[in-house]
Amino acid sequence: MGHLPSPGALTMGRSRTVVLAAVAVAAIAAAACGTAADIGSDAPVDDQVAEVIPTPAAVPTATPEPFVDVEIADEEELDEEAEAAESIGQYIRAHNLLNRGDFVLAERRFETVIEIEPNFARGWAGLGEARLLKGDAEKAEQDFTRAIALKPDLASAYGSRGATRILLGDIGGAKSDARMATSLDPEDPNPWIVLGRIASFNGDFIEAQAAFDTAVLLAPNEGGAYFWRGRFLANAGQTHFAFADLDRAIEYAPSLSAAYLEKGILIIDSGGDLDEARALLEEARDRAEDPKNPTVLEQAERWLEELDRSTSQIP
Repeated sequence: MGHLPSPGALTMGRSRTVVLAAVAVAAIAAAACGTAADIGSDAPVDDQVAEVIPTPAAVPTATPEPFVDVEIADEEELDEEAEAAESIGQYIRAHNLLNRGDFVLAERRFETVIEIEPNFARGWAGLGEARLLKGDAEKAEQDFTRAIALKPDLASAYGSRGATRILLGDIGGAKSDARMATSLDPEDPNPWIVLGRIASFNGDFIEAQAAFDTAVLLAPNEGGAYFWRGRFLANAGQTHFAFADLDRAIEYAPSLSAAYLEKGILIIDSGGDLDEARALLEEARDRAEDPKNPTVLEQAERWLEELDRSTSQIP
């Protein structure tokens, strides 16, 4: 099949904007929304790709961050926070559901955790993660704030709240949270992703590159860090490197539907093989069905329809 004559041949155009999201879970973050990324864009946050891609320009509608496996605190640390053994078991099961993409069931399980142990900070943070990945950023922010009030040194809660605040348009608060998270736990990649997204939106290429590079160094085997750096590089015109990062995102996080979507769009924008782009968009659509990611699903279907219309006009 031939190539589209130019990126402009697709009438919908690219809708790239800066965004967050925690998964961060997070973080990744994720969620998903919009498409490619960030530099100096004025598009609304909810017009992004990914299990959450927030942009500060307009207070956006929350969407989930690219998903990243959540590390559960060791049992000794949990025992210090939660006296009831039942709450610890429920907490671990809730995180297992979260890592499988069962966000609704995970939310219910975390609600059970805090009913048993209402002062269990990590339970509130887990509830926030589930709600963020479901797309309920406002409630997620409240949950992370409650977790921080109960345990002011809980670094992951600051990082996740930072990603959530990007979705809500509170860029100053997001940056403050991310800085606090890195000071409490410099080895957590998620707040570095948040800082990279903010710097990218502000047009600070050097700072954004450094933050994303740090996230990748801290999480070399996790797809979320590669996904966000790949989006950034795509918007910075570094197509070759963007493809390499998106390939790694897919390799390490094969369930991350936003990565397939982003790569498919990048192929179209760069005048690449439309058959390959179509296959990636179809993969993004299918993977966005379970777990449900409405933003990626809608964008994948839109691009496929536009691709059908455009290619049908090629002799």
